[in-house]
Amino acid sequence: MEEVLPEPTGQIVWRMRSLRGPTGQIHLGFAVSSRSHSAALQDLFGWWVQLRHHDARTTRGDLEELTTVGVLLTPRDRGENWDTTMAAISGDPEFSEGELATLREIWPTPSPPAA
Repeated sequence: MEEVLPEPTGQIVWRMRSLRGPTGQIHLGFAVSSRSHSAALQDLFGWWVQLRHHDARTTRGDLEELTTVGVLLTPRDRGENWDTTMAAISGDPEFSEGELATLREIWPTPSPPAA
């Protein structure tokens, strides 16, 4: 939370990690946002989970077995603790080419970690 608060005016700060295990294991995503929970923020996070699920399915090849679960922490308006939001998906999100292009503008494909 210290990395995302305080947020610059008018901007949402995110920190996200995606953990991909071997074929047959669950794909996990973790995120922290500077903005308090809202329906719009929940939608943005859900799209991130779906996109990372799509990417993991493409990379790993376990097309039918993969489940992706994401957890998002957001600060509470009162400044105490945080709220937790969860999103999960299995199967093919069936994005069109246009949907994928739009999602990649919002959530660019991350660079692999440096060795």
